[in-house]
Amino acid sequence: MPPEAFSILANAFEGTGVVGPRVWLESEDKTTATPALLRYQARTFEALGVVGLSAKESQITGLDRILARGRWFHEHERRALLISERTAENLAIDLQRHEDVDITLWGIPFKVVGVFSGKKMKEFSDLDGEPLTPAIFPSEGSMGITEVEKEALE
Repeated sequence: MPPEAFSILANAFEGTGVVGPRVWLESEDKTTATPALLRYQARTFEALGVVGLSAKESQITGLDRILARGRWFHEHERRALLISERTAENLAIDLQRHEDVDITLWGIPFKVVGVFSGKKMKEFSDLDGEPLTPAIFPSEGSMGITEVEKEALE
């Protein structure tokens, strides 16, 4: 939805429900994931997508249940990240030993506040039954049918 829709929905559900914004980055080619370069000390890791969520998301979907360590976002907190266990492992980040871990995303510093289970994230579905991860649409080429399938249809 366009960004303007958020305030309209927030007004419509005021007092009866919780509304929170979500964003994700997408490239012009919507058939591929948009990579995100993360850096911690001398290590780098390329994540295949970034989802922007608010502190309210845990009230809306209960997504905070996927956390393995750390905590969910606080209201008014900026430049805070949740990373997957795989990302933490690749960057050699251990939140149990270090409370304050700062990593960079495209060169911008962010504080890692939690680590989530990739397995639980894959199992989690949004309110519409779809995954919460950025949408990646199939290419027209992969949707085409083969010559054998065409012959079978004829």
